[in-house]
Amino acid sequence: MRGMTDREQYALRLIESTDVDNDEWEEMQREYFPHYGLYHREDDHQVVFCTHCEQWFNAHTSTTKVASYGSRTFSTKRAVHGERDTCPLCERGITYLADGRGRKKYYDKRNFSVFRAVSDTEIVIRCFYLRRQFYEPSSGSLFGEICDHIFDYDAYEVCRYYFCLGEPPMRFLPKVEKQDGHYVGVWKKAAECKEPIFIMTPYSGADNSYTPIGDDVIGETKFRYLEEAINSFDVPSKHQSYLNANIITVLGEYCIHPQIEYLLKTGFSSLVVDKFDKSMCGIKLNWKSNNVKKVLGMTAEEMELLSGWDTVEIAHYKELRRRDSRSTAAEVAEMVKRSLGFGYNRYYFIRDELIMNRKETCRSILRYLKKNNTTIHEWSDYISQCRELKYDLEDPVIWKPSDLTAAHDRCSRVIEALREEEAAKRNRTKDRKLRLLNRARQVLLFTADDLGLTIVLPTCIRDIVNEGKALVHCVAGYADRHADGKLNILFIRKIGDEQTPYYTMEVNTDGHIVQCRGYKNDRESPKPESIKEFERQYQCYLDALYFFKIEPERTENKKKAEKAKKTA
Repeated sequence: MRGMTDREQYALRLIESTDVDNDEWEEMQREYFPHYGLYHREDDHQVVFCTHCEQWFNAHTSTTKVASYGSRTFSTKRAVHGERDTCPLCERGITYLADGRGRKKYYDKRNFSVFRAVSDTEIVIRCFYLRRQFYEPSSGSLFGEICDHIFDYDAYEVCRYYFCLGEPPMRFLPKVEKQDGHYVGVWKKAAECKEPIFIMTPYSGADNSYTPIGDDVIGETKFRYLEEAINSFDVPSKHQSYLNANIITVLGEYCIHPQIEYLLKTGFSSLVVDKFDKSMCGIKLNWKSNNVKKVLGMTAEEMELLSGWDTVEIAHYKELRRRDSRSTAAEVAEMVKRSLGFGYNRYYFIRDELIMNRKETCRSILRYLKKNNTTIHEWSDYISQCRELKYDLEDPVIWKPSDLTAAHDRCSRVIEALREEEAAKRNRTKDRKLRLLNRARQVLLFTADDLGLTIVLPTCIRDIVNEGKALVHCVAGYADRHADGKLNILFIRKIGDEQTPYYTMEVNTDGHIVQCRGYKNDRESPKPESIKEFERQYQCYLDALYFFKIEPERTENKKKAEKAKKTA
């Protein structure tokens, strides 16, 4: 204990005085480790040894003949290697393992944290990594030769804890240091008191969960108030699960911050959990005071309003309250709840756009929303529309209209009209290009009089969109690529009824039919034989076109390039 303070030496002596005896090791392996039925064959039956109750019983291979072994005879079903069953003696679950089938490969490992109460205000914890394997690992030996001690245990103590109310917690780790020319194992105090680490790996697959042993001693000390607070009705179940799963860390924090008990009982468990996760969202608690109102920095009214809130919501409330001192606590709380209804981005709209830039208050915002019977979402959407339309947002008449719903609808109609105009302008450009391409696509026209079918070219983008709507398929998504000459969309029509959509065909620039689809992509009815025959005839026609080097997809740019070349 060289180089340790008196208090650290005292803590280590207390921990070492609370050793784990053999009976406790046996209890751990009986209750928390898996158990097996070790069996081998004798004559017409199987002899099974239960590792839980350490007794023998018979598993018969047939029901017609019952044999006995020793002083006990039990008739049960045949044991199968690796199968789960119940021991007929102790009625505990076991897994059958056959003699001579790799018994030396079986081992189990578990992590345990053993709790001990030293006094009314002191608790020590010892954390062990326990590895259990068969005592006689030589393969092929009969289970009947196994004596009472059938398992060998290797216990490794990975860390120690000392908790005392009102004092900082201590965590000790095993270290190796050189003393008088020899390397010896010593326990050193760790810088941070956190959950135990049983297995250190460079990967994230290590299982550092543990089974608490004797943790009921918490209820025998003054730490029971923390346990009662965690399991009270004021704490949500998700927070209870987290705190109970990290009870060692919680106990250590409780030693120096007993105010945690008050926070849990008053509905602020989210602050406790997020403190352990180090995600407090900028909230600072006053741990120097034992008054819960001073710890939270809230009034009694605020505590009643914010009880049960998440940490993020509390942080938003505190920030709005700091920036808006003219509104009441209830108004600020209502404003936060309204802003979170449509996501956190609405909160930033309130804080930055309305309160900081427009010098509004939560009170005035709530009055305006109630007067217009609207929401923050609609107001934020309206401001975005005004920016898109380049309206003067410095004018209060613009950014805070007397009738927000009417102004929002008016902006929506203007934006929709502008977008339709832009789409129409873009389509007109595409249509001009499409008409030029259709001159070259005339060679793609084809008629099969015997089938009563013909090919029709779309004259504009709208024709392709209407085709998709009529036949309920996705040809509209191909309109831009058809106008750019990257592919060819053709309409198959019945002769004499060329205006009614029937089938739609895609032909690539190499002269191959890619697809031919009818109503709902032919999911409701199979493709007619006439269409299949038309596809075959049309593909033969395309093959002839491309055999003679006819290029129906020559674009306007290609024509201009050829003309410029001739002029030069």
